[in-house]
Amino acid sequence: MKHILTTTIVAVLLVGYGKVSNPEADRALIHAAKDGNIEAVKQHLAAGADVNAKGNDGNTLLHYAIRGGADDGFIHPGLLHSKEDFARMKVAVKEKQGPIYNGFKILEQSAHAKADYKMRGPVEEWGRAPNINTGIAQSDAKAAYQNALMWAITGKKAHAEKAIEIVNAWTRTLTQLIEQRAGTMQRSRTFYQCRINEH
Repeated sequence: MKHILTTTIVAVLLVGYGKVSNPEADRALIHAAKDGNIEAVKQHLAAGADVNAKGNDGNTLLHYAIRGGADDGFIHPGLLHSKEDFARMKVAVKEKQGPIYNGFKILEQSAHAKADYKMRGPVEEWGRAPNINTGIAQSDAKAAYQNALMWAITGKKAHAEKAIEIVNAWTRTLTQLIEQRAGTMQRSRTFYQCRINEH
């Protein structure tokens, strides 16, 4: 069930629901996400609850879904990195072992992997054909992903916060994807968004 809940929330973040100010519905939505109740989450979203609502601890719906209120034994398979990959990376980085450690040092030096990365966006429109804010979108997506990786490997909360800040800002602002080859960009954006969110 957890993967269905996470997928539902990511889809809503990408496609969007109408934003209606309804604190009671927002609280009910957060409670349903914490409990892992996918049907209740769907009902609250359909009724206009804000997918970006935050619980008392400051976490969003997506945070609760990824952590998983439901204890159903689901293990997130990852898109590019599994739980085992991260465990192996953490050990190699801690012990400064070979190519993994060398690759981590390169990642660590990337401007996009810094917790103080300055967002170039967000913007309301993004397109590749024609080029509309593509460099801005790609830079911020790269920073969100690299900060998520840094958090997953180092456990440094500032990296997680930066990745969340970028994803949330773009989710609130981006309203239109423009591309002549319909669907290609949406699939690419969805894949990148899910890669970030899985960490």
